[in-house]
Amino acid sequence: MSPVVPAGSETVSVVCAVTSADAPLEEFHKRTKAAMQSISPSVDFEILFVDDSTEDGVLEVLADLADQDAHVGVIRLSRSFGRETAVVAGVDHAEGDAVVLIDPYLQDPPQVIAEMVAKWREGWDVVAAERVDGPADFRLMSRRVVDTLRETDDENRYSRALVAWSGFPRFALAYEHDAQRPGPQKTFNVLGKALSGATQLSDKPLKLATTLGLFVTAAAFLAGLFLAVRKIIDPSNGTAGYASMMTVILFLGGIQLLTIGILGQYLGRTYTEVKRRPLYVVAARYNVDVDSEITDLTETVLALPSVAASPGEPR
Repeated sequence: MSPVVPAGSETVSVVCAVTSADAPLEEFHKRTKAAMQSISPSVDFEILFVDDSTEDGVLEVLADLADQDAHVGVIRLSRSFGRETAVVAGVDHAEGDAVVLIDPYLQDPPQVIAEMVAKWREGWDVVAAERVDGPADFRLMSRRVVDTLRETDDENRYSRALVAWSGFPRFALAYEHDAQRPGPQKTFNVLGKALSGATQLSDKPLKLATTLGLFVTAAAFLAGLFLAVRKIIDPSNGTAGYASMMTVILFLGGIQLLTIGILGQYLGRTYTEVKRRPLYVVAARYNVDVDSEITDLTETVLALPSVAASPGEPR
């Protein structure tokens, strides 16, 4: 069980990655702040927004929230690194005795955080809020879980799997999510952008082998089925042995490509890991304290660009 922190003296960090302009940020902030203030005994708290280089005025909205509320901190990444990396950036900057991960789209109700904190106070290191209709990325982690995650240096991160790997006591808290709320929209890169970094900056060519293997295997199965049906309908049609020979050749070729693709996945991950690049680059921070460990990895900019607002009061 997690070491007990005296109730009423804890600090809880709420980390949310903003990956789309569709997030109702003002409403999320209002409901999350109310949820944190409703916790009894009371806790000190911070709400960290990680802007994954979104557009459409998201940065300005976050800056206004940080200017109006000293509990709000904003971390702006230099480009879009993806949701998982944005979550890592938020966890790296979180100062709380417990850290809550939640998406800002209000499908996951912030009021559940109070129940999660109650279970954490009972000694659980991980309180995973699970939807009644499936898993979610809404969870609370104790400080020692967070410190364990920060010690890992995996380039390819999957937070849910890493939390489970850490092995700390876990409590599953069931809740009903708001399915009517829209989640983040998924966007697809255009062909030119995909090809620009196909070889030097990506392992996508290796992944192509897996896709090709699956396609050829499926084609071989369908071809074999077609030839078998045609042979049954008209036994005189076709060269003897042709159907079985082509089916076997195509099937084995598909399996080989599939196997090469799987090996390519591992090779691609190894290729990514050995480069040892920073997981993310911070373009700006606002109302966020930076320790020396984080400063060594990222550029520190203490004011948000193109935002006419002074920093909020320090927490």
